[in-house]
Amino acid sequence: MSSPSGDLLPGQPYAAPLTPLDVQHREFATGLRGYRKGDVRAYLAEVAQALEAGLRERAQLNQRLLEAQRQIQEYKDAEDELRRTVVAAERIGHELKEQARQEAALTLQDAQNRAALLSETARTREQEALSRHEARLRELEATFSVRRAQLEALYQTQEHELENRARERSGALEREFSARYADLSGRLSAAHAEYAQFMSQYRAVSQAFAQAANTHLLPDAAELPHRQIAEGKPQAPSGPAPLSPEVAAVHIEEQRFS
Repeated sequence: MSSPSGDLLPGQPYAAPLTPLDVQHREFATGLRGYRKGDVRAYLAEVAQALEAGLRERAQLNQRLLEAQRQIQEYKDAEDELRRTVVAAERIGHELKEQARQEAALTLQDAQNRAALLSETARTREQEALSRHEARLRELEATFSVRRAQLEALYQTQEHELENRARERSGALEREFSARYADLSGRLSAAHAEYAQFMSQYRAVSQAFAQAANTHLLPDAAELPHRQIAEGKPQAPSGPAPLSPEVAAVHIEEQRFS
């Protein structure tokens, strides 16, 4: 006996599937007191119809099963493809990660090398700049020393020249002062001598005039000027009293030397 789906049950021999036509045209042997043919035929027709419907349903189910199996296979294929894609993506990710790590390591190494090179270059340039600065400083110090020595020599030379000029000017002024002093001293000595001579003459004249006045003038007559006495024309005194000869001589001397 086969299963309802037409598949063999475990342990059963293979039998050809039963079709609706087989059921519908099945013939049974006649016997005493057997079934009525009409009922049997009607029943067989119903069974044939039910079998036919079952077969159609089975065919539909088989079709759906095939479609489901096809879809499952497609899903499996897609899953395999997806799995292979994931595996490939993971492999590519690992490769990219490793490549990125290597590139990062190379970049870091290159950056470290460049940093070391830049640091070495900076130290070299710093040493060169320091050397140039020290050389320039030594050059400036040497130039300053030379210029200072030149300025000191020039200062000393100008100082000597100024001292010589000052000495020469001082000597010239001293000589000029000595000459003028000697000249003025000589003039002053001559003036003193002339003054002494004049004073001696003046004293002599005053004494002579006093003697003459005492001798020739009247006792009640007022003192007259030398001119009136010399001309012999006595005049009445007008204004202030005339000065004595000594006082007049002193006034004349003061006006002369004023």
